[in-house]
Amino acid sequence: MTARGVPEVPDGGQTLRVSTIPGAMGTIDPRRLQEIKGAASAFIDEHGPGTVVLDCVDALTLHVGVERVLRVIDDLHEEVAMRNAVLVVFVDPQRTNPRTVAWLARELDPIPQGALEPGVEDRLVA
Repeated sequence: MTARGVPEVPDGGQTLRVSTIPGAMGTIDPRRLQEIKGAASAFIDEHGPGTVVLDCVDALTLHVGVERVLRVIDDLHEEVAMRNAVLVVFVDPQRTNPRTVAWLARELDPIPQGALEPGVEDRLVA
C-alpha cells in the first residue's frame, strides 16, 4: 500500500494506492482506514502468508490524524501476525510526525541492518 505512483511489484504481489481521487482503479481512500485492514486481510487470504508493505503513513496521518493511524497500524500488525505474515512499515523520519516515528520504533521490530540495501536505512523505521 502506497501513496506514491504505482511501483513495479513482483509476481504474486499487488499494489494498492492510497489516494483521494474518487473512482480510481486499485485505490483506497486514506480516510477509510478499515478498508486498508480489509485489503491486507484479503491479500493474505488469497495469496497465503507473505509480506504487507505500508508505505503511506504520511498520507494517512494527513487525512485522519496520528492517533487513528497508530491504531490502524497496531490492528494491521496484529492481523498479519495472526496469519503468519509480515508487516513492513516505511516512513521518512524527516517528513513523518516524530511521535509516529517513536511509536513505530518502539512497537515494531526493526529489520536487521544486514538485510538492507545501502541508503535504505535512512528511510526505514521498522
